[in-house]
Amino acid sequence: MEASSSYDKLLIELNNKYKIQEACYDKEDLQKLQESVNENLTNQTGFQSNWYNEATLVRFLKAFITVSDTVAALLKYSEWRVKYNVDLVSSEKAIIKKEDALRRSVHFDEITDRCNRIIVIVYPANHITYNCDYDSLYKYIIYKLEEICKLCDDKGTLQFCLVMDLKDFGMQNMDYTAVKKILWFLKNCYPERLGVCLIINYPWLFYACWEIIKLWLNERTQSKIIFGGRDEMNDFIDLNNFPVQFFES
Repeated sequence: MEASSSYDKLLIELNNKYKIQEACYDKEDLQKLQESVNENLTNQTGFQSNWYNEATLVRFLKAFITVSDTVAALLKYSEWRVKYNVDLVSSEKAIIKKEDALRRSVHFDEITDRCNRIIVIVYPANHITYNCDYDSLYKYIIYKLEEICKLCDDKGTLQFCLVMDLKDFGMQNMDYTAVKKILWFLKNCYPERLGVCLIINYPWLFYACWEIIKLWLNERTQSKIIFGGRDEMNDFIDLNNFPVQFFES
């Protein structure tokens, strides 16, 4: 309990320092949402009760605010999981192996950020837009998100810390189609999973890309995006005890 309290305190301090907007919800609405889910979703084709626990409902309620909008979002989420066989995505061994070989991302099962969140690192420079198999990429992204979210749930932290390392990034790596789809996943299927996104080693040309990307984000999500260097990153991650070196000495 003491450790959890210290993590919560640091999270509040960092949110205040970087002006990260924290979502909230009405507890009475949560009860109404649970009742509505029991009435409207449990009889849907393919519905799985393990898709929904209280933490899931809280995340969706924080993201979609009203009970009616949240129920609608949960219904679309259920239909999406059924249509794309999300529960079976881990069986796509060939796709996972192929995409892993491109070194798109890495995450750590035990090492967390200073707020006890799972750390995920993505390397956009390893993605070449003109040579992208989108079907394979999207299945891989869903697989990784499912894997990461399970780790988050097991730790009881619910959110993850995303690091975007843009070293060697060029316009051949800027894939607006993929970015828009990933943001759709995060908004509609994994809402309130992203705790913070640290963008590092970014070239000046990425600012022009960001002007477009941020139009697809609401104000609260934008507040979670932090462009920074060693000092900003060290506020969130203990760089002295981290296995990846992000910055040249």
